[in-house]
Amino acid sequence: MGWWKTDETGKSFAPRGELTWGDIPADRMGEIMDEFAIVCGRHPTLEEIVAGYRFSIGGKTVAEARAEARVRRTPLRHRGKQKAKTRAVAKPYTKLKPKAGSHGKK
Repeated sequence: MGWWKTDETGKSFAPRGELTWGDIPADRMGEIMDEFAIVCGRHPTLEEIVAGYRFSIGGKTVAEARAEARVRRTPLRHRGKQKAKTRAVAKPYTKLKPKAGSHGKK
C-alpha cells in the first residue's frame, strides 16, 4: 500500500504528475463505482463524482477545501470527526473498607 503521483489522466507514477493518489482512496473509489453500478446500472459521470465529493466536504469547492485544509493542517477525512482528546484519570488503587457495623448484616 502506498501513495504516488499521478496526472489528470489517471496515469499512475506519472513523471510530471502533480496530483496525489493512493491504494486506499483507489480501493474506496472502486467500491463507490461498483455500488453505483449495482444501484443505477451504470458508473457515475464525472459531474456526479464531483457533486458527491462536494457533498462529502460540506458543499465547498475544491479550492475552498484545500484552503481550509492548509489553515487547519488537518486531513479532509478527519474534518468534522475530531473529538476533544481527553485522558481518563484513574483513581489510585485503594482497598475498599466496609462501613462500620455493616459486616455482612442486612
